[in-house]
Amino acid sequence: MGVQARAWLDSNGNPVNVNGSNVNINDSGINRLGNPDLTPELVSELELGLEFKLLNNKLGFEASVYKKDAKDQILDQRLDPSAGYTVTAINAGNLLTKGIEIGVNAIPYENDNFRWDFILNFDAYESTVTKLPVDGALFLSGPFSNLGNFAIEGQPFNTMMGQVIQRDDNGNPIVGTDGLYLLQDEIGVIGDPNPDWNSTFINNISYKGFKLSMQWDYTHGGDMYSATANTLLIRGLAGETAFDRSIPLIAPGVFANGNPNNIQISANDHYWENLGNTEFKVYDATSIRLREISLSYSFPEEILNKTPFGNLTISAIGNNLWFKAVNFPDSINFDPSVNSEGVGNSRGFDLLTGPTAKRYGISLRA
Repeated sequence: MGVQARAWLDSNGNPVNVNGSNVNINDSGINRLGNPDLTPELVSELELGLEFKLLNNKLGFEASVYKKDAKDQILDQRLDPSAGYTVTAINAGNLLTKGIEIGVNAIPYENDNFRWDFILNFDAYESTVTKLPVDGALFLSGPFSNLGNFAIEGQPFNTMMGQVIQRDDNGNPIVGTDGLYLLQDEIGVIGDPNPDWNSTFINNISYKGFKLSMQWDYTHGGDMYSATANTLLIRGLAGETAFDRSIPLIAPGVFANGNPNNIQISANDHYWENLGNTEFKVYDATSIRLREISLSYSFPEEILNKTPFGNLTISAIGNNLWFKAVNFPDSINFDPSVNSEGVGNSRGFDLLTGPTAKRYGISLRA
């Protein structure tokens, strides 16, 4: 027998309890502001491809280039909670994406008992904002309104912006009378989280019933704001900064008049006040990774003929066993694949995120 929930409302539609007294509620479920001016997003794409196989299908090649133009993109934009809403959908302008994809597969050697084959993939793309509905930078997503991913006309999509220090025409940091770096009044560009290119190499070696497979991934370029790496460095917890901090130093830079900085400050002040600024938390996220390795064995037919199985394979698998972010401090062993913002458009931010994990498993497929 089911139980039916019942709600009591007064003559004005407000909730009341069984005694007729008003019930105070805090409804936070409706936080999206509707946009009556929202228009459909239109995407046009042109792609050219080439594919061929040689040497009795032992060598294959495929490549494609594409150009995609997205107009009136629909994206979520954050709102000031004081307005009563936190997000609304907007048409965020036009985005032009150009890219190339290349794939090679080959079987260098094969006989009755042994086979070696591999797959090599390469892809590169560039997405540029070509039109915006507003002047200047449009905040898209990220940790804070003054630190996140922005759309800027003529710049890559998801450009990272945050607090930046003052610099002269030669790019030298400008220091104040206290020997510390001066900050710009407005936020500026601190990086581009989009990688220059990616590649994947999958290598398979089979001998009789055994098969060894390995997948390597390489990501070239792309910036990452890492609070984890910066925190370990400025606190002296990384090997690169584990030195005597009682020794004073002079921060690299110049005064506003162009004269070289000559003011001594403590090492702690330099690392906490100078290198703790936002732009010094950005690193090149180039990385190489052993994505997966597996060893499997398929039982031969002469054994399976005595069983109800048509095939039986047992495998040992390891994921994310090794990685190297070549431009991060060696002592930190930081993995740039983390993302503090979770699922969404935001990219390139680590806000003391937990590290990634290695995974091991055994599978039986029958």
